[in-house]
Amino acid sequence: MNRKILIVVITLVAFVFLIGILFSNEGLYFISPKDELLKLLAIPAEKNYNASYSFSAGGSGAYTNIQSYISVQNETVMYYKYTSNNRATNTLKEYSSDKGWLNCKDAPGAGPTTRTETIYLNCSDDYKTMTEDYIKNKFFSEVSSTQNVTFFFNTNGNSCFHLKNLNSYGNYNICFDRDKRLVSWDIPYDRGSQRWTKNLTKR
Repeated sequence: MNRKILIVVITLVAFVFLIGILFSNEGLYFISPKDELLKLLAIPAEKNYNASYSFSAGGSGAYTNIQSYISVQNETVMYYKYTSNNRATNTLKEYSSDKGWLNCKDAPGAGPTTRTETIYLNCSDDYKTMTEDYIKNKFFSEVSSTQNVTFFFNTNGNSCFHLKNLNSYGNYNICFDRDKRLVSWDIPYDRGSQRWTKNLTKR
């Protein structure tokens, strides 16, 4: 009987060990999804990458469409472009590291409006909100104060975390690849979406 018990114990230990290896390869390490996400967000941002952002929402005749792009080399923002348009406004922000702000203005939109003049803005360092470093720090602060974090694999095989009611914007999905690189975050809406995506290079 003692030998049978010993065999059962050894089998259970081996099973737990194998499961531990499997989860370690996926980066879960038997810790909560929230703690794992915080670990991934604490990894320093990549030095070189391109990323894009989109936001679209509409309903009852109103709409908003935002597109932006950023290129970072050696942790320096080399190029950034932001466009936003709706019935009232048409905003353009464009920056390059060698020439500074090429455009920073808000023109009248396509719909009926009482404003006809173009407003020139103070863009300052607006491009920083598109950088991975800013995004990771922002999420780290917000995730630290929430408990509604669950884990899932998306259709691309990336490790993703669903954050319910993270802030006033709603439910977030944050995804990382097998190399633990941040690849995307998004917020789905009933009539639109908001998404940041990094263009990855193979390792």
